[in-house]
Amino acid sequence: MHKEIAQWLYDKIISEGGVYQLEAVHEISEKFGEKYTYYNDNGNLAIDKKITREFRKINQGEIVWDREEYRWLYIGDEEETKKAIDRL
Repeated sequence: MHKEIAQWLYDKIISEGGVYQLEAVHEISEKFGEKYTYYNDNGNLAIDKKITREFRKINQGEIVWDREEYRWLYIGDEEETKKAIDRL
Protein backbone atom coordinates (compact mmCIF):
# COMPACT_ATOMS: atom_id res chain seq x y z
CA MET A 1 0.00 0.00 0.00
CA HIS A 2 2.92 2.36 0.61
CA LYS A 3 3.81 2.30 -3.07
CA GLU A 4 0.20 3.03 -4.06
CA ILE A 5 0.03 6.00 -1.70
CA ALA A 6 3.36 7.31 -3.00
CA GLN A 7 2.01 7.03 -6.55
CA TRP A 8 -1.17 8.86 -5.52
CA LEU A 9 0.94 11.69 -4.05
CA TYR A 10 3.12 11.83 -7.15
CA ASP A 11 0.07 12.00 -9.44
CA LYS A 12 -1.53 14.69 -7.27
CA ILE A 13 1.56 16.89 -7.41
CA ILE A 14 1.84 16.48 -11.18
CA SER A 15 -1.84 17.28 -11.76
CA GLU A 16 -1.99 20.25 -9.38
CA GLY A 17 1.49 21.64 -9.99
CA GLY A 18 2.31 21.50 -6.30
CA VAL A 19 1.07 20.21 -2.95
CA TYR A 20 1.67 21.48 0.57
CA GLN A 21 2.90 18.84 3.01
CA LEU A 22 0.16 19.52 5.54
CA GLU A 23 -2.51 19.11 2.87
CA ALA A 24 -0.97 15.83 1.71
CA VAL A 25 -0.72 14.44 5.25
CA HIS A 26 -4.37 15.16 5.97
CA GLU A 27 -5.55 13.72 2.65
CA ILE A 28 -3.49 10.56 3.14
CA SER A 29 -4.96 10.14 6.61
CA GLU A 30 -8.51 10.61 5.30
CA LYS A 31 -8.18 8.52 2.11
CA PHE A 32 -5.92 5.70 3.27
CA GLY A 33 -6.01 5.75 7.07
CA GLU A 34 -4.20 7.30 10.00
CA LYS A 35 -1.73 4.40 10.10
CA TYR A 36 0.07 6.00 7.14
CA THR A 37 0.87 9.15 9.11
CA TYR A 38 2.68 9.79 12.37
CA TYR A 39 3.79 12.61 14.66
CA ASN A 40 7.45 13.48 14.14
CA ASP A 41 9.94 14.63 16.79
CA ASN A 42 8.72 18.22 16.42
CA GLY A 43 5.15 17.17 17.14
CA ASN A 44 4.00 17.71 13.57
CA LEU A 45 1.87 15.29 11.62
CA ALA A 46 4.02 13.65 8.93
CA ILE A 47 3.80 11.10 6.13
CA ASP A 48 4.97 7.57 6.93
CA LYS A 49 8.65 7.24 6.03
CA LYS A 50 7.99 4.13 3.92
CA ILE A 51 5.73 6.26 1.71
CA THR A 52 8.30 9.02 1.29
CA ARG A 53 10.92 6.38 0.48
CA GLU A 54 8.68 4.97 -2.27
CA PHE A 55 7.93 8.50 -3.47
CA ARG A 56 11.65 9.19 -3.95
CA LYS A 57 11.91 6.03 -6.08
CA ILE A 58 9.05 7.19 -8.33
CA ASN A 59 10.21 10.80 -8.68
CA GLN A 60 12.87 11.19 -11.35
CA GLY A 61 13.67 14.83 -10.56
CA GLU A 62 10.57 16.44 -12.01
CA ILE A 63 9.27 17.20 -8.51
CA VAL A 64 11.28 19.26 -6.03
CA TRP A 65 10.83 20.09 -2.35
CA ASP A 66 10.37 23.77 -1.46
CA ARG A 67 11.81 23.98 2.07
CA GLU A 68 10.51 27.47 2.74
CA GLU A 69 6.91 26.65 1.83
CA TYR A 70 6.87 22.99 2.98
CA ARG A 71 5.53 21.81 -0.34
CA TRP A 72 6.41 19.78 -3.39
CA LEU A 73 6.53 21.54 -6.76
CA TYR A 74 6.25 20.00 -10.18
CA ILE A 75 8.97 21.38 -12.43
CA GLY A 76 8.74 18.76 -15.15
CA ASP A 77 8.75 21.13 -18.09
CA GLU A 78 10.88 24.15 -18.88
CA GLU A 79 8.17 26.77 -18.25
CA GLU A 80 7.25 25.31 -14.87
CA THR A 81 10.92 25.07 -13.94
CA LYS A 82 11.39 28.79 -14.60
CA LYS A 83 8.32 29.67 -12.52
CA ALA A 84 9.46 27.46 -9.65
CA ILE A 85 12.96 28.90 -9.63
CA ASP A 86 11.53 32.42 -9.63
CA ARG A 87 9.43 31.53 -6.57
CA LEU A 88 12.34 30.03 -4.64
